Amino acid sequence: MKRLWSTLAFVEAQRIRERRLHRQRGYGRKRRRGRRNPRRPPDIHQTDIRLVAPRALDLFGEPDDTIKYFNDLREALQLQGTTVSMDLSNVETFTSASLLVLRAIMDARFRAPDTQIRGNLPLNPAVATEFKASGFFTGFAKAPSDLPSPRGLMLNKSHSMVYSRVAAELVSFAADRVNVTKPCADASSQNLVEVMTNTHNHAKPKRRGDRSRKKLHERWWASVYCRDGIAYFNFVDLGVGVLNSVPARSFVRQLQKSGTMFSGGRVSLLTDAFDGRIGSATRQPGRGLGLPQMKKHAAEGRLLQLKVLTSDVVGSVVDLDFRLASHSLRGTVFRWQSGHDGDDK
Repeated sequence: MKRLWSTLAFVEAQRIRERRLHRQRGYGRKRRRGRRNPRRPPDIHQTDIRLVAPRALDLFGEPDDTIKYFNDLREALQLQGTTVSMDLSNVETFTSASLLVLRAIMDARFRAPDTQIRGNLPLNPAVATEFKASGFFTGFAKAPSDLPSPRGLMLNKSHSMVYSRVAAELVSFAADRVNVTKPCADASSQNLVEVMTNTHNHAKPKRRGDRSRKKLHERWWASVYCRDGIAYFNFVDLGVGVLNSVPARSFVRQLQKSGTMFSGGRVSLLTDAFDGRIGSATRQPGRGLGLPQMKKHAAEGRLLQLKVLTSDVVGSVVDLDFRLASHSLRGTVFRWQSGHDGDDK
């Protein structure tokens, strides 16, 4: 028998029917979509990579083998699903600058999310003890249990920190352990602030993914290492480096536009940077004088044995004695010392 509907009952029945059809159609689309594009986790095969360190981890004394080892390590840490074993058993000598670069490369920002790091100590007991006392393991979750009191101070700070406070902390740490004169202390503090500020100002900000609008600046690392009456200051920036910075590229383009042939190469370009002929990327008055100031302080004996490594150019700043290395390290490394003049550490 045919049912007679009132107006209100018919409208309500139609609404119920439409909602039921809508749910059924949506469920069907989800099921079909799941069949077409099944969500399966990517196949990641765990890979073990063993990297044997050279006998000397010295960026300025043995740059070729050291840079190659650091580049291999950085490349391995960027591979997904990898366990990297750092074999340091053959290491006989090392410098605090090399250890700081090693810490910087191991930072989480340069690693794949599921990468694991393992390692061992040098077989030479004296070298292993010195390695532990360097402060390299400070802050590690699984540090050796028999660590002696650290001789060095390694800081891992971003651009958001107060630069003068960090520089003062490094200089104060050195002054408590080494006879640092006031001119040397002032020069160290001033130049630490300068290179930290350069990293913040000159590095091109990056964006983390498409959803976030937060700008990320390059990070820098600084350390001081005290031994045998000498304080070794180190600064590491793993960004583009001096030779690939905006001022350096603009300087080369201006020479080319003026018809001047730039045939000196990268060694000559770094010399021009320390001589103050390149300028600043900020175009602000008084900027772009950081590298010439470092050269001036080195010549005055306030930054003893000031050395620089940027890209594939390495050498002494005071006499602008630079040379090309066989490998290129992304970024810039500075090293100088306070106290009596001695060997690199």
